[in-house]
Amino acid sequence: MVVIARTDPHATYDDVKEAHPDWIAVTADGKPRRHWASPELWVTCGLGPYNFEHMTEVHKEIMSLYRVDGIFINRWDGSGMCYCEHCQKHFKLATGLDLPRTNNPSDPARRQHIHLFGVSTKGRVEGPMQNSYLRLENDSATGKRHPVLAGLEDAPRIINGVWRVEVEPVERFYSTPLTLIPSYPDLPMEKVYPRVVKTDKTQVFLRELGRGRIVYFP
Repeated sequence: MVVIARTDPHATYDDVKEAHPDWIAVTADGKPRRHWASPELWVTCGLGPYNFEHMTEVHKEIMSLYRVDGIFINRWDGSGMCYCEHCQKHFKLATGLDLPRTNNPSDPARRQHIHLFGVSTKGRVEGPMQNSYLRLENDSATGKRHPVLAGLEDAPRIINGVWRVEVEPVERFYSTPLTLIPSYPDLPMEKVYPRVVKTDKTQVFLRELGRGRIVYFP
């Protein structure tokens, strides 16, 4: 039997907000974000100390105290743009600019925000996808999988998200750990099978920028 624990770091309660207000995601107009579906909760910043430091220690504690085989971390990658003090500081340090206030790709700050991931949007958003998976690929040079896929050695594919953005690289990437298996119907049951089992559409982009590492799932 395999035992998987579950944590949900994308939102928290009033007591955490009161103790650590900088852990909460902030809107463009400077207001802490309430949860869209559960208004008693606050949305946390996916790129600040709540996730990077606090939840990392929580997950270490779970793995050290309980005999679980893994942890499912729900919505670990954040919930859209955040303008908290940490996001503002890190973006300023990386680009010299303030966080963008527009989605216009010609805006210098928006362009830097997009290109921070080494890709440029093609403008198309696909979703909600019914059945979509990510194919785990071996490196063409070594025949091995990228370390980011550690623990998934026996898995040929993993489930994809519900939405995805079409992007194209603007930087050179040396590895393609995950590729897209396109969406296919979820009903009727006799039609639930992938029409295309392999594509060349990269679905995770890995970069090293200075002392930082960037992992982007479009």
